[in-house]
Amino acid sequence: MPSEEKQIQKALVQAAEAIAAEDDFTTLDLHEIAAAADVAPEQIEAHVQQNGALAFELSISTLKQVRDEAMALDTGIVARMEHYVTGGMEIMVNSSLALVKGWITDIVDEKHDRGMRRLVWGWNVLADILRSGIADGELTEETPVAKLTGIVLAEFYGVIFMWSVLQGSLDAVGIMRDFCLHILPDLLAPYMSVPAADPGRS
Repeated sequence: MPSEEKQIQKALVQAAEAIAAEDDFTTLDLHEIAAAADVAPEQIEAHVQQNGALAFELSISTLKQVRDEAMALDTGIVARMEHYVTGGMEIMVNSSLALVKGWITDIVDEKHDRGMRRLVWGWNVLADILRSGIADGELTEETPVAKLTGIVLAEFYGVIFMWSVLQGSLDAVGIMRDFCLHILPDLLAPYMSVPAADPGRS
């Protein structure tokens, strides 16, 4: 990557992290990031479309805080899972189609391993949340962490893909919230040591 592009990417990621440190990650907007980084809005859109690395850096940077918030919740495993997957989805749909399409393109691009690293990162977060339920005694030791992680991750990626294909017209956040409310508790029910806490509505 030319040095100028690296500088732009670094400035954009730093601006995104600075904005998110003072505000809600789920309202992060590319134009706000561009203004903070002193980059023209049309330049950031072109940069995102052409550079999957930026989509990778921004998605991981923003999802880290949502992960930390989810892990800090003491309202039960379903609530922690819901906070992470719906918060992650909000970040995606509130950014831009260009960012999400760059994110998806990067995943299927075989020229590098960023897509696999993103999948592994997301997999590990969900697996860690499930393991926190085992550690808390809410889930049994027999809980199939890998199987459940795969199901939730497949739902997340499927929804964000369809949201992108339909040009943002799909209620992606609502679908993930419904998944967590109506489907996730049933998936976890066979492995619960204690009744599942209500996911949320606090």
